[in-house]
Amino acid sequence: MPPNTTRRQLWVPLVCLVVLAVSGSAAYSGWYDLFAAVPEVHQPRVVVGVTERGAPTLWAEFDIPTTTSAAMVLGGCLAALGATDGLWRWWTRRPAGGLRFWALPMIGLGVAAIAWLVYALDFLGTAFDGVG
Repeated sequence: MPPNTTRRQLWVPLVCLVVLAVSGSAAYSGWYDLFAAVPEVHQPRVVVGVTERGAPTLWAEFDIPTTTSAAMVLGGCLAALGATDGLWRWWTRRPAGGLRFWALPMIGLGVAAIAWLVYALDFLGTAFDGVG
């Protein structure tokens, strides 16, 4: 018996919207941490500037916060891409494709979550250096 493809499953867009919100937040926070330069709050880790001769230059310092921020951006974008594909498949009533359908958003969320955890642990490990 073929699967019923005419029945609309309302949990699919809800899950996709939650994944979009979480992955968008992860990608935004990683992007902000990589490129935003708020005085005395963040140190920019990727800087695009101009040298004395006028040629553009790219400077990057690779450390744990830079690597984890880049992983949060990459994981968030992968999860958002997978969730957007899921919403599109739900909207056009195409079959989801089983496990392949959820693989990209879950891998992206997993990468972003692990990167955020490493970032938070690194921050907490160095947050109180020099205090007291």
